[in-house]
Amino acid sequence: MAEAQRPRISKEDLRRYFDERNLQVLPECNETSGQISVDFAVRSLTGTKYTLRLYIPEDFPLSNPTLAVVRPPNLQQRNGTAIPENAAEFQTLGRTHEGFQRISPRYSTTNPNAGIFIHQIVMNGTLWLNAYEQHAATGVILAQYIQKYRHAENESHSAPMQFWSDAQVRRLALESDSLHEYFGRGKVNWRNDRRAVDVTITSSQQKTYILRVHFHHDYPNSCPSLAIVYPEELFEENGQPLPLHSQEFRTLGKKDGRFMICHFAPSEWMDNCKTTRVVMKGLAWVNAYEQYSGQNDKSFQDCLRELNQCSEECAE
Repeated sequence: MAEAQRPRISKEDLRRYFDERNLQVLPECNETSGQISVDFAVRSLTGTKYTLRLYIPEDFPLSNPTLAVVRPPNLQQRNGTAIPENAAEFQTLGRTHEGFQRISPRYSTTNPNAGIFIHQIVMNGTLWLNAYEQHAATGVILAQYIQKYRHAENESHSAPMQFWSDAQVRRLALESDSLHEYFGRGKVNWRNDRRAVDVTITSSQQKTYILRVHFHHDYPNSCPSLAIVYPEELFEENGQPLPLHSQEFRTLGKKDGRFMICHFAPSEWMDNCKTTRVVMKGLAWVNAYEQYSGQNDKSFQDCLRELNQCSEECAE
């Protein structure tokens, strides 16, 4: 018996897919023969706005999407000439049928969460844009900048944990076991010689977030910091960007371009507090943020106050 033909993916399927995974896209969503294109608004490290277009094949996620730079339409080298359309040193792959520059950001297809897989592609596209800006400013070959970044990233994952004492190494191993047990191994990713850990969580509205816990040199004596890695931008109910430093929203500025949020008062931190509890407090913040964004009759602090007790009970 012949295998049943796979249903063709639709724009409605994709919009539902992106909404469930909290992927913020621009209104443009165009369908052509064999694929759908979706535009993403991103910012480089300098704050410059760009638009990346993701071309998603109809059999996604079986086939990989491709990525192009839509805005600005013309990308120039430091000497003022256009960047080569198809060159390994610029990681360019020719033009799309619409005339936009295709780029080749490296990404892994091993992540079981397809929403995070899409996010990785777009984030690596943003890395390409950062490298492009570095080239425009310094003349360094774009691919060399990306290779340098990747090398530093790999070193941070593979280097021996010389930053920590033996006692701290043992403690972090226990914290790692606890995180894996509670959230699942596919949701926990240690970084930078175990100075930080990314945890993928799902909100009460079934949207995907990534929280990053930063451990300080005297951990566990001092309270870790907590950042929201994904999504990159957060907004108030009125559509304005969330304040960077706000007592109302418990925001503490940014670190490496990521929103820092308050979870523990330093005076309440004890050296036996678990990292799982920190993440659960971050989940309470996320759920309060979504609850606040969805209704006008409660402040963010009221929403957070209601949810914090639940997070405490779950993490005990």
